[in-house]
Amino acid sequence: MDNLEKQFHNLVEKIKINKEILSPSEYAEKFRYLTSDVSTIQGKFRYSLTPYTRELIDMLSPYSPAKVIGVMKGAQIGLTEGLIVNGICWIIANSPGNIMALSANEDLSREMIESRLDQGIRSCGIQHLIRPNTIRKR
Repeated sequence: MDNLEKQFHNLVEKIKINKEILSPSEYAEKFRYLTSDVSTIQGKFRYSLTPYTRELIDMLSPYSPAKVIGVMKGAQIGLTEGLIVNGICWIIANSPGNIMALSANEDLSREMIESRLDQGIRSCGIQHLIRPNTIRKR
């Protein structure tokens, strides 16, 4: 290996990024923090309280063979925080793309965004990854 080739090899080794690949559930447990605004149980999010949501959120990973996820559930079982909010945060941080979340009406959508999703995004520290579709010149 000549000197120029060694220099190139050393340069490439220095710029390699060692990004830790986390599943959506591992990401939520590592970065998500619940406040009293969104949960009666405050602190680090953990799937030990709602273990049935772990498999569902991990289906959001690009490595999952699932293409469609359907859920029949009861009320107040932790699915909004455990799957929807954590899933959206993981997608923003690790697999950016379009996300469409539907709700019954505009008021419920606004409430969900302001009371839950915004808090989830802040607690994961990913606000800087969200950009508007259009940039206004000023």
